Amino acid sequence: MLGQFEVGFAAVPGGGPSTRLPGIVGRGRAFEILLGGEDFDGELAERYGYVNRAVPDAEFVGFVNAFAERVSRFDLLALADIKRFVNAAPPTTRWLLRRTPSGRPSPDRPRLLSSSRR
Repeated sequence: MLGQFEVGFAAVPGGGPSTRLPGIVGRGRAFEILLGGEDFDGELAERYGYVNRAVPDAEFVGFVNAFAERVSRFDLLALADIKRFVNAAPPTTRWLLRRTPSGRPSPDRPRLLSSSRR
């Protein structure tokens, strides 16, 4: 379970989720997460893009150990460079590409108005 509970304590979340989440999960879902103060299970968090992968509890330790073992065999300089490049990348705009299972743009995806409609 994860979520942003701070609103329930009349507080603004610390650490930047208010500015990072819209770029990760989209504006509408960021509002849902930040204003709703609810817990999200792993499956929904993964579907929203809030986490990169949901792993069942029984498989978690094995998954983490296998991942760490694999990564530990790679060149340290290459790993450091990859981490530096990812950390320097602009905030994600993955929500621009989000589609529903039918291939249509997600309802969470903002609509752009032409200049004549603004």
